[in-house]
Amino acid sequence: MSVIRNITQKIKTHRQLRQSLRSHGINFRQIIKSFKEYEKRKLDIREILSEDYSDDVLVDAYEYCMRKCSWDPATLPDSNVRDFLLSMLFQNEVENGGISQFLSNSSGDMCSETVSALKKIDANAAETLLKALDRFPNGIAPKDREVRNDLMDQMDEETIQYFDELDQTLFEQDTKAYVDFIHLHKDEFLRF
Repeated sequence: MSVIRNITQKIKTHRQLRQSLRSHGINFRQIIKSFKEYEKRKLDIREILSEDYSDDVLVDAYEYCMRKCSWDPATLPDSNVRDFLLSMLFQNEVENGGISQFLSNSSGDMCSETVSALKKIDANAAETLLKALDRFPNGIAPKDREVRNDLMDQMDEETIQYFDELDQTLFEQDTKAYVDFIHLHKDEFLRF
């Protein structure tokens, strides 16, 4: 049920955004075109890592590394780069739709690996994810997405509310720990 609710909310939000942009004279297609150009921009990891702390460093390092692994960190051996990517995937999913979205998407297939990665970068986020996982049998979210989604669809309203409360703690997270992690393991990122 929560998956359907999330999808319905996204559709409504998308429609509202388009209407709002139109009412302000903003061309949605132009925004999409600009976004696609932005996605194709050249990224140089040496240049990225030479920058001081900023969210741009975080975004560019993430995108650079994801491009290098064809947007699938599961293909990477255990490493600090993989830990960074899994942690960022978790944060991105949470920002877009909460823990429920993370768990319902393919990024949730590597839930236990994500917990381990988060422990290295953001212990509070790791603890929050573990609290969500406690709602699954034996505290483990199945690797199989379909099985995981079936379990989530059976969760009661109290659990859904609990996930929403956990989401609020994650929305308040500072990204500096992620940039610090990149700089701490700079040599590994440069070799990647």
